[in-house]
Amino acid sequence: LLATEVVPSRLHAALLLLGLQPGAPGSWREVPKGDSFGVERVPPRGPRLDLLVRVAGRPDVPLDRWIHDPVANRDFPAQPWIFGGSLMRPNRPPEPGEHYVADRTGSVVGIVTFGDEVIGCADVFADRTEVDAASWQARTPAMPPAGTPAVLVIRAHRDR
Repeated sequence: LLATEVVPSRLHAALLLLGLQPGAPGSWREVPKGDSFGVERVPPRGPRLDLLVRVAGRPDVPLDRWIHDPVANRDFPAQPWIFGGSLMRPNRPPEPGEHYVADRTGSVVGIVTFGDEVIGCADVFADRTEVDAASWQARTPAMPPAGTPAVLVIRAHRDR
């Protein structure tokens, strides 16, 4: 929905400077269930956030209002977003040390649960269509034209 030049680990650091402590990104996995499989979903943990999009000349809009399911004609669930904080992983040899996964994937805010996003959706939506249908789409009529400058406002969650 939005592209940013922010380095994910710097966003993580900024949220830390605001006094927020990350929890953990969400995840999901297949589990055997008879002759097929089921899905175990682990929601993200961490401080709840509101994400708003600010475009000059328009009122701030919650990010979830830019998402919908056109087939079922339903809005994306209004919910807080979660500061899970991505993950640290060891570098592949021979490179020493570790890396912040979101810095390599570019995953700042995740609607789908990849497990590497800095900020994730409170609901867990698998990244495989065999598990969760690819129903959520950008609500382009509600969005400004491509290339329009926008600011993603991140704040502590407030009930709407």
